[in-house]
Amino acid sequence: MKRFGATVVALVLCASTGDAAQLCLAPLTASGWNISYLCSSPTLVVLNDWSGYDTNAIPCAAGNGQDDCIYGDLPPEVGACWRISSSLTDPFANSGPLPPGEASLYLWLVYSSYYGIQAAEFSLEGDLNVVSVTAMNGSLITHPGGNSRELQIAAGGCPQYAPLALITVSGTTGIDGTSWGRVKSGYDKD
Repeated sequence: MKRFGATVVALVLCASTGDAAQLCLAPLTASGWNISYLCSSPTLVVLNDWSGYDTNAIPCAAGNGQDDCIYGDLPPEVGACWRISSSLTDPFANSGPLPPGEASLYLWLVYSSYYGIQAAEFSLEGDLNVVSVTAMNGSLITHPGGNSRELQIAAGGCPQYAPLALITVSGTTGIDGTSWGRVKSGYDKD
């Protein structure tokens, strides 16, 4: 007579971060400004309309949360729209889980007045740890006071629509990072 036995050992460890994490645009600490400088003569200084990134739900946004950038219904005092996106090709990918460890987000200039922008300044605030900010598409970035979250951007060529920075973040957890489980099964045959 053959005997078949099975031993099952299960180990489940759970760690949860609980809340979603965000990255938002905010005024610079020193100047208190969240603005763009248009490529006009004379140079016009305008407020930024923006939408951040959220790992779970609706991202943080400027003003009343209405997305004036999609429809081009910008109020006269707003001349530039910025987005933080997880996509290099879609500036409106503003929410969703990020992989565990380091992840890439992109700072997009989605719209500016017909002049384009020559510079902008603002800071990055939120729960995500900013590891680095790397200039893209001809932009230059400085960090006032050496703080990687404080940004002054010089945009070459007066762009109206382009990703201008790669933002590397960490401290994020994806589905596999919030819980871990393994089941080991051992089967012995007699």
